[in-house]
Amino acid sequence: LLRAKLALPIALALVGAAALLMQFGYFGPLSARVRGLFVKHTRTGNPLVDSVAEHQPANEQAYSHYLHHIYHIAPYGFLLSLVRFTDANLFIVLYAGTAYFFSNKMARLVILLGPVASALGGVLLGVAADQLLVRPVARLGSRILRLPSPPATGAAEATAAEGAEEEEEEEDRSG
Repeated sequence: LLRAKLALPIALALVGAAALLMQFGYFGPLSARVRGLFVKHTRTGNPLVDSVAEHQPANEQAYSHYLHHIYHIAPYGFLLSLVRFTDANLFIVLYAGTAYFFSNKMARLVILLGPVASALGGVLLGVAADQLLVRPVARLGSRILRLPSPPATGAAEATAAEGAEEEEEEEDRSG
């Protein structure tokens, strides 16, 4: 509640300051390149830049070429991150969404997906290792530890009997 009481006036002050600065012309118009990232059919105005293949939207071949095997694994890690909602997973999901948005606008930005795709692949491989290796080994270990001790054999019974006789002799001596 305290955070909301502090954040709301600060946010209103920032919006007011931005509106005031905008009136005085402090903020210029967005460049054609920046508008091209957000508005689908905006061109830069430079025919040379517009014709370069790197500035065109990425296609499936670009993702497959640059991300290779992670291209197939990362979507499952993304879904697992959505299902297991934590602060860390929220960061990964937001990072992935932002990187995908910009890489889908311009082919040269596919490189932004490398780190987050690796992290998402790691999420999937970590969950798989946990489910397929760690848990079964832990279950097996707990089963082994819960087994009752084997019944005493003849040699063990004789050793136990000898130990009891020695204890009785020590008690007789001290007593």
